[in-house]
Amino acid sequence: MDTRAVNSRVKVFLHVPKTAGTTLNSIFANHLEDGQRYKLMMRGMSYVRPRFSLFGPRLISRTNLGRFRAALAEPGKLKVVDGHFDMSIARFMPEDAFWITLLRDPVERSISHYRHYRALEKDPMHRTARENTLLSWVMGCNLVEMDNGQTRRLAGAMDAPIGSVDDRMLETAMHNLAKFDMVGLSERFDAFQVLLHAAMGWPLHRYPACNVGKSPVDSMPVSESERSVLRTFNRYDEALYEFAHTLFERSIANVDMPAALKALQAAPVFSPPHRAAGPAASSALPCSRLALGAR
Repeated sequence: MDTRAVNSRVKVFLHVPKTAGTTLNSIFANHLEDGQRYKLMMRGMSYVRPRFSLFGPRLISRTNLGRFRAALAEPGKLKVVDGHFDMSIARFMPEDAFWITLLRDPVERSISHYRHYRALEKDPMHRTARENTLLSWVMGCNLVEMDNGQTRRLAGAMDAPIGSVDDRMLETAMHNLAKFDMVGLSERFDAFQVLLHAAMGWPLHRYPACNVGKSPVDSMPVSESERSVLRTFNRYDEALYEFAHTLFERSIANVDMPAALKALQAAPVFSPPHRAAGPAASSALPCSRLALGAR
């Protein structure tokens, strides 16, 4: 890729929850000045959608959308837009935006999502997570994110009723994903990082891993029968993930990845430049473990 051309375009990172996206956000933040990154959030990660409801609440408020469009209208201001949104927001992005996303094995993502809320004692969904098994959390709590949430996001359909994901929605998701400039896999984040640094023209560094689950239930085993049920329930995400795997393999076909990963292993830990104290100077995200092999 032409790094100069890439860096002239606004990077749009569609952050699918529980895919190592927070680590990627920290990498972006450490290479940006204050005010160059915009976080755009929709309902989704803990959004409960009744199965038979025709109309849900707005996924993003008009106020938030208006604020974002105003920021985007300032020439040269924004370098990166990231957040838990879906492709319905694409019409508001620059036509030449550089689109990036990460996908994850649907079963592992479901387990991570469940454990995430089991650990968040102050979150409104914590009690629900504690009172439900993994399978009932995924299949019985009407959580949009757990009902083929990756397919929903890529199809622009986070507001669709529970149980409504179908072949047509999957086809739309695949069509949209195929047009992304960079598609990564959480399980191969290190290889994705190599591609990202090459595209941006950044020297290789290792970064801290962010938002890694630390719940004591992390050690609870998930049986093969449970995994099979989860795989069937999120079968559209399974198909989308396989498609993403194909796209990723295509993107690294001409890269000497063993050599690149060896270079990444030997790279220094990134040390962010000194930033002035104050609330406006907190664009870099503090994390505790190295991203390399830490997910």
